[in-house]
Amino acid sequence: MVILAPMLRKKFIDQGRQQERQRWEAWLKRRDEAEVNGLPFDEPPPSEAQ
Repeated sequence: MVILAPMLRKKFIDQGRQQERQRWEAWLKRRDEAEVNGLPFDEPPPSEAQ
């Protein structure tokens, strides 16, 4: 169990980072598409959203 705990912790941290990266990439894509199409974009970045 002592060896398993750090491995599980790393897995959850890595998974959380991946999810956060995906949220940012999706937000950036929406922002860029709005800019290209001349549309307003007032969605807060993932760091400010709930």
